[in-house]
Amino acid sequence: RSWKDRTAEAEGRGLLPFPSFPFPPPVPLSPVPPLSSARANNAPGGREHRRLPVHCRPGVSGADAAAAAAAAAASGGSVLGGGGQADAEEGQCASASCARPRAFCELFAEVGPVPSIIVDREEKFVEEIFDEAEPTVIRNTKAVTWPAMSKWNPEYFIENMEEFTVHASREPQGRMHTAAHPMGQLPGVRWLRPWEDVVVPSREFFAASAASAAGGGGGPYFYFFSNLRKLPALLQRDVGDTLSLQARFRPTMEMNVWIGTNGTGSPLHYDVAHNMYVQVSGEKRFRLFPPSDHLRLHLFPRVHPSTRMSQISLDAIRTDVFGEVSGASPMEVSLKKGQVLYIPPYWFHQTEVVANHSISVSICSESPQVDLREKIFLDHRLKLPADITVAEKIVAVVAYIASFFSEPWHTDDDDDDEVVLGESERADCELMRSFLAGMKESRFRTLLADTEVVGMDQATRKAEDTFKEWFDPIDRASKPPGSQTGLDAWKQGKVLLSKYAFLKTSNYRYDVVQWEIELMNHFEDIITLILGNPLVIMQFLEIMTSDKRVVSQWCLL
Repeated sequence: RSWKDRTAEAEGRGLLPFPSFPFPPPVPLSPVPPLSSARANNAPGGREHRRLPVHCRPGVSGADAAAAAAAAAASGGSVLGGGGQADAEEGQCASASCARPRAFCELFAEVGPVPSIIVDREEKFVEEIFDEAEPTVIRNTKAVTWPAMSKWNPEYFIENMEEFTVHASREPQGRMHTAAHPMGQLPGVRWLRPWEDVVVPSREFFAASAASAAGGGGGPYFYFFSNLRKLPALLQRDVGDTLSLQARFRPTMEMNVWIGTNGTGSPLHYDVAHNMYVQVSGEKRFRLFPPSDHLRLHLFPRVHPSTRMSQISLDAIRTDVFGEVSGASPMEVSLKKGQVLYIPPYWFHQTEVVANHSISVSICSESPQVDLREKIFLDHRLKLPADITVAEKIVAVVAYIASFFSEPWHTDDDDDDEVVLGESERADCELMRSFLAGMKESRFRTLLADTEVVGMDQATRKAEDTFKEWFDPIDRASKPPGSQTGLDAWKQGKVLLSKYAFLKTSNYRYDVVQWEIELMNHFEDIITLILGNPLVIMQFLEIMTSDKRVVSQWCLL
């Protein structure tokens, strides 16, 4: 069954609190535990490297995990791989009431397989797979003829590359971090960057990484990735024909080489390109989730240094904070030598090396969504007069966002995925509030539990006080200020919608879920651009999901 079938089935059983449009009224989520509690469990510098259950360790499949759990239960033992006083002393317990992180295989009883196909390597199959846009393991591609398939192993790289520039991370799944994003540059906020670039001899890279992984914690964990064109010419020549794995008539964005040892990998995140991931040596496990799970997976905000990444660690899932994730629809596959995994745009994926080492090549082709995002969202900015007050700016941003909900978004009768935009001059505020509540709950509600930053709670409180000062004149005014500025902003929102309607074709468009994700990203960008502080986004969303007069004036009567 496809992920669409499983998602529809889950919605039918009431398992998805936030299905795709139209959104239902917001569903109350589990409360966030006190910040002191969150920090106590995950204090930087003193983080506990929890001992995973035997059946949840790398290289053990979901089916094997379930069998191990059943055997443990039948024998009266703990499914946590030990039980008794030892586990209690480590803060682990077998009781379902224990507020402890849950391993992936404990939380998800059913994990779907990734479909596998065998292709005729002489045929052109890529465009058809790209059009299907579902993860697929592809066998018998031209990649199996690459010289790298017989040459690339640790000894070969030690012989041909003296040293590696690697990410040295505190955790096996190194976190994505780009300080250039607005939240990465806040005064008084210090980010504990989870990795640093270091240069290590290639022999030491393989030896140290393997030793660290085998030790079960402590790090540092080394992970190497590089553009193929930056490797020595000899290694570049080892990668043969790649055209058969690239999009036709669209540019190849990049080809990267990834090398890691047992236990290392990438965190759960999504990309916007078509990704053909070729396993050259060793074995790597992928856990994938459909784009429709984006609210359950709690993305970091677009303006956050870890943008496009989930706030959830699949190896230690805090169900007291991220309880909704249990309703997600994961898939899992261990990619072996010579196999290619297609990862569609917006599909979430986490990787982990489950052999002594893994060497892979990813071939990323530009998708239509890459081009659309640049032409529609990244090229469009809300333009306001320079001499208006902050209160008038707030009114303008409210109107701009409301313009995107001028009618309930719906899907075309002939295409269940296509976005059809309304043309009313007033917003459907029930739809808007539900959409923005999902954005607030999934992206911002849990941010203060993040342990990779110092000073964020104080900065957030200061931003809350600032926003209250800004909004107070609007609240006290007999009528909302800046109505003409708001009307101009509304019209600018409609211009963006018209531009998308003009550009889109049957093969050059967003589906509904992609539109949800990119629109949330765009709203974050606009609020930050106009109001100057990304930390007021949470307060702004509180206003937008309330019955405030400044919002209601743009609503359908």
